[in-house]
Amino acid sequence: MTTIRDLVEGGYLVDGDRLIWRRKSLKLVHIAVVTSSGILNTEDGQGHKSPSGAAKHLGKKPIDGWLAWKLEGSGETLAELRKRYLSAK
Repeated sequence: MTTIRDLVEGGYLVDGDRLIWRRKSLKLVHIAVVTSSGILNTEDGQGHKSPSGAAKHLGKKPIDGWLAWKLEGSGETLAELRKRYLSAK
């Protein structure tokens, strides 16, 4: 199972990268920041080991965080980064 830490160690994410989850139907935008240890810190100060855990925490229901979170700047989803990581292995 691929983790955020794997993407950090593989160079696909770096410490301080900002992830954005735009919830259009609710007109909300959430931000999470990647740490060097592969934790996602959400804007409320909570740390999460998985993108789905971070999304569930903020959305209050199960969410596929790999699809919800996008890298600020490039707009790539974490699922796209994970796919590139896995294909390079």
